[in-house]
Amino acid sequence: MSKRTIILSPAWRPLVDGTRTADVEGDTVGSMLQSLATTFPVLRDRIFVEGEVHPAVLVFVGDTEAGYLQGLSTPLPPHVEVRIMTAISGG
Repeated sequence: MSKRTIILSPAWRPLVDGTRTADVEGDTVGSMLQSLATTFPVLRDRIFVEGEVHPAVLVFVGDTEAGYLQGLSTPLPPHVEVRIMTAISGG
């Protein structure tokens, strides 16, 4: 498995001592998120609900949201930027 860097949402940084990026293992979005949740257990329930990515979480592979690709099965090309953030909604 390849080591990758994931950019964390500013909203989550206080939960992980201000960490902006994390180097985690993963060749797919799913394996990378599992590795992130292992590294920072406090994020597990924010990332996943019933084994799927929480509906309020967006994962971008490059400029494309993973939900528009292959979801958790999306392969990660070398050197692609991966960002995870909380969706913002309002009314």
